[in-house]
Amino acid sequence: MNHLQQLNDLRQEHAKLQAEWLRQLLTLASGGLALLAGLGPSIPSGIGKYFLAGTWLFLGLGIVAGAAATFLQTHQANAKADLYQQSLLKHLQEHGTLGIAEFAAKPAPRALRFSRHAMVTSLLLAVCCLVTYSILRTLGCG
Repeated sequence: MNHLQQLNDLRQEHAKLQAEWLRQLLTLASGGLALLAGLGPSIPSGIGKYFLAGTWLFLGLGIVAGAAATFLQTHQANAKADLYQQSLLKHLQEHGTLGIAEFAAKPAPRALRFSRHAMVTSLLLAVCCLVTYSILRTLGCG
């Protein structure tokens, strides 16, 4: 039982750290999008406008995907608690006492499982677009 508790503690620590990391990325992305929108840069001509538009697009997508990714952890914790409760109730009905019930959480919906990867990819693309736009603007090409 000690090993199961250690494994459970490690999984909970991992989930907590991952949630903190996702919140940090969301905060940075939201701040970056607000800053870009708030500065109201003149819309450039040429290829630069596409990189600026790409930056806004990918920041927005990253924020939406990040919100879904943080919800994923809530969904998984709730699904796990529901399965555990059902397992305990079934054991109680069959044996008249509560025992240790084994259970495995069902997988989360595919869109939620994909959202964390979509968030990171979108935010990386946004940074690439912003850097390219900034370089083009500095060189006078955009």
